[in-house]
Amino acid sequence: MLRATRGAASIARLARDLECSQRHLIATFRERVGVTPKTYGRIVRFDHAVKRLRQADGLRWAEIADASGYYDQAHLIRDFHEFAGQTPGQFVSR
Repeated sequence: MLRATRGAASIARLARDLECSQRHLIATFRERVGVTPKTYGRIVRFDHAVKRLRQADGLRWAEIADASGYYDQAHLIRDFHEFAGQTPGQFVSR
């Protein structure tokens, strides 16, 4: 569900669908995947943004952020800093 929604699925809904508590879902997810469901959702969104960047012909950052499921361009930039260690512009230049 996290992949299908580009990380936008709520933890509450996932827990409800899996018939477990949010606390149990988060702990089990972290144990089995290595990160929390929220962090995994951010990684899925970031991966989609990177793919869009590679295909982008004239797309602006705000359009890439929107198409990838980000709330705004600032969140896209924050994830680039955290996951790639650079800005989106630096990433594209390399």
